[in-house]
Amino acid sequence: LPSLSLSPLYLDCLVSFAVCGDTMDTVREIVERLNQAPFEKAFTLIGFDAISPEQLISVLNDIFVEIAPDHDIDTRTELPEDRVMRMMSLLRVLRFKPSIPAADFASGLLEGQSEVIYPIMHWALSRLVDLKKRAYLANFLMTIEVPAEMMQNEEVVQTREEYLNLIEAFKEIHKEVESLRSSGFSVAEVKNDIQSMEREKEQIQKRLARMKQRYEGSNDVKLMLEATNKMRKEEEREVQLQDQRHSQTEQLSQAEDRLQRTMQLLRETRASTITGGPEAVLKNLEDEVSMRRFISENKLKETIEEKTSVIRESKRILSDGAMTQTDLNALYQQMQDLTRSMNEAMEQRVKANSDGDDKLPMFKQQAAIIASKKAAAAEKLQDLEDELAKVEKMYHSKAKLAEAKGPRILKDDELKRYVAKVRTKGTAYKEKKAKMTQMLNENITLAETVKILEKKEAEKKHVLEKLEAQKGVSGVTYAQNKLEDVSATKSEIDTRKGAALDDISKMVTELNTNITSKRAVLAPLIAALRELRVESQGIKNEYEDKKGAYDSQSSSLQASKSRLESQVVALREEVTIEESRYHYLQNMFKKANLQLARAQREMKLYLGQVEGKSLRDVITKKIQEQERLGKQLRERQKGVQESHETSMKQLEMWRDLEVLMRAKVKARDMESKNEYLPVGLEEEDRLVL
Repeated sequence: LPSLSLSPLYLDCLVSFAVCGDTMDTVREIVERLNQAPFEKAFTLIGFDAISPEQLISVLNDIFVEIAPDHDIDTRTELPEDRVMRMMSLLRVLRFKPSIPAADFASGLLEGQSEVIYPIMHWALSRLVDLKKRAYLANFLMTIEVPAEMMQNEEVVQTREEYLNLIEAFKEIHKEVESLRSSGFSVAEVKNDIQSMEREKEQIQKRLARMKQRYEGSNDVKLMLEATNKMRKEEEREVQLQDQRHSQTEQLSQAEDRLQRTMQLLRETRASTITGGPEAVLKNLEDEVSMRRFISENKLKETIEEKTSVIRESKRILSDGAMTQTDLNALYQQMQDLTRSMNEAMEQRVKANSDGDDKLPMFKQQAAIIASKKAAAAEKLQDLEDELAKVEKMYHSKAKLAEAKGPRILKDDELKRYVAKVRTKGTAYKEKKAKMTQMLNENITLAETVKILEKKEAEKKHVLEKLEAQKGVSGVTYAQNKLEDVSATKSEIDTRKGAALDDISKMVTELNTNITSKRAVLAPLIAALRELRVESQGIKNEYEDKKGAYDSQSSSLQASKSRLESQVVALREEVTIEESRYHYLQNMFKKANLQLARAQREMKLYLGQVEGKSLRDVITKKIQEQERLGKQLRERQKGVQESHETSMKQLEMWRDLEVLMRAKVKARDMESKNEYLPVGLEEEDRLVL
C-alpha cells in the first residue's frame, strides 16, 4: 500500500483481525447459535473472535454440558490433561471425526486453538438434538471391556451376560417408547381431556349445589346421603368384583389350557404304553442307540477324514511355491488322463457284467444305494438336531427377553381381536368340554360293562373248570386256547414271510428288467460318447493353440496399458498440483483484497470521512487507561517508600514487645511452680512503651 502512510504496527493489527470467507461464515453461524436458547451468550462477531483460549474452552465446555449434563465441571480448576481426556472421550462417544492427526488434535484442544475448537463447536451446534439423544443412550448402551483373564471367573461371566441382557432389554423398551412418542400421542390431547374433565367437574359441582338448595329444608337429607353413599360403595364394589371375575376367568382359562395339555400328554403316554409297552420303549431306545453308534462310527469318522484331508491339502499348497502356467497345464493333463482311464474301466466293467449272469454286482449296487440312503438319513438327522438346538436356544433367549420386558400392554384393536379370539375359543372349549364329558361318561359306562363281562367270563370259566374236573379232563379249554393262539400267530408269520419273499422276488425281477432296458438305452449313447471324445480332443487342441496366441497378445496389450496408466497418473498428479496452486493463489488474492478493504475503511475512519470508531481510537484509549493506571501505581509506590522507615521501627518495637511478653509469661509460670529467680532479677515488672 504505497499510497497510504500507515505504521507497521497498525498494519499488523489489521492483518490479525482478517478472517477468510469460509471461517467467517462458520464463526458467524456459531455466534448466532450461541446467542439463541439455551445458551443466551450475547456474543458479537468481533468479540467472540477476540476471546482468550481459556474462555473459548469454557464456551466449548458449556456446549458439552448441554449435550451431557455430567460434564458440568469448572474448567478453571480442572487439570488440562484431565480436561482433554474428558472432552476427547465424549467426542469419541459422539463419533466426531477430526480432519487432522490425533496428536495435533489433542494438543490444539489442550492449548485452546481456534482452528481445532471452531469445527467442534460448529459440528456440535448443528446436531445438538441428535447428540443429546446419543449421549443419553451412551450411558446405557456402552459395553464394558473385561480382560480375558477375568472372564475365567464364572461370576464375572454371569454378571456380564446379565449386563448384556439388560442392554438388550433397554433397547427394546427404548424402541417401544419411541414408537409411542411417534404414534400420535400429543400433549394437546391430554390438555383437552383435562379441560373437559374440569368442565364436567364444574357441572357436577353446580348440580350438587342445586341439589343441596332443593333438599336443604328436608328431614330425610341424611338418610338420602347415607343411601347414595352406600350405593356408590356398592357400585365401586361391583366394579372390583367384575375385575376380580375377569382375572379369575383368565386364570381359569389358563388352568384349563394347562389341564388340556396335561391330559393330552397323559393320553399320549397311555397310548404308547398300551400299544407298545416296555418292549416298544426298549425297541425305540435300541434303534436310537444304533443310530447314534452309526453316526459316531461312520459319519463322524468320514467327516473327520474329509476335514483332515482338506487341511493336509491346504498345508501342502501353502508349503509349495507359486504355481506357474506350466504346472497348471501338467495338472490339467493328469486330470484328463485319470478321467479317460476311469471311463475305460467303467466301460470294461459294464461289458463284463453284460456277458455273464452274475448277480453280485446287482447286490453290490443295491448295498451301495442302501448305504448312501442311510448316510443321507444320518446327515439329515444331524441337520435336524442342529436346527432343533438352534431353535431351542432362540426360544430360551426370547423367553429371557420376555421375562425381562414383562407383560406387553395390548392396544385397542389388539385387545378387541384378543377378546374376539377368546370368545371363539371359549365357545369351542365349551363344545369340546361337553363332548369330552359325554365321551367320559360313555367311557365310564363301557368300563363298567367290561368289568361286568369280565366278571361273568370269570364265573363261566370257573363253572367250566368244575365241569372239566367232574369229567376228568381238566385243562382242555386252556390248551385249546393256547393252540388257537399259536396257530393264529404261525399263520400270520407265514403270511408275512410269503409277502416278504414275493416282494423280494418282485424287486429282483424289476431290477433285472431295469438293468436290461438301461443297457439297451446306454449302448448307442456309449458309441456316441466315443465319437464326441475324439471331437472334444480336436477342439481342445485348437483351443490350446488359440489360447497361446491370446496370451501373447494379452501380454503385449497389458504392457502398453501399464505404460499409458503410468503416464495418466503422472499427468493427474501434475493437474492436481496446478489446481492446488491455483486455489492457493486465489485464496491469497482474496485475503489481500480483504486486507486492503479493511485498511481503506480504517483510513476513512481516521480522516473522518465515515462515521464510526476506528481501531486507532480504541488503541489510543487503551494506552491512556494504562498510563493512568501506571501513574496511580507510581504514587502508591512513593507513599510506601516514604512510610517504610516508620513502619520498620514500629515492626521492631512490636518484636521487642513480643520478647518481653514471652519473658513475663515464663516468669509467671516459674513463680506458679515455686521457683525463684536469681536475686539480680527480682525487680518490679515494668512495661514501658
